[in-house]
Amino acid sequence: MENVTRERQRGISLLESMAAVVILGTGMVAGIGLFRVQSVAVAQKNAYLGAQQHLRNELEALRARPFAELKSTPSTATEADSDYLISTVVTTLEPGVARVDTSVSWMSSTGQAPQITVTIIRCEEIE
Repeated sequence: MENVTRERQRGISLLESMAAVVILGTGMVAGIGLFRVQSVAVAQKNAYLGAQQHLRNELEALRARPFAELKSTPSTATEADSDYLISTVVTTLEPGVARVDTSVSWMSSTGQAPQITVTIIRCEEIE
């Protein structure tokens, strides 16, 4: 029998290289998909925060307005990537007491139309 000695192999084989490329490629494709999902989520959250700010501004304006000047109004506000529809509906519950429903809606990047509504009760100030 022949005595064959093998020398220690240095470097990596073609099969090992291909396996590493497949694993890294799969990870990169998954990572890119996550970045897309994350950017959509960030855009939706920014639109929601913008809607909250417009709602706060509208509520502050309603609080500053005298009771006799409360009325139902539709309006729009535009920001960089979103158009917000702001509507206020005033319903007189009894003399000197009104229910004020203020809503903000917008078109999201997913094609949905989310809406935030706040209801307050305003009373005429007694002097």
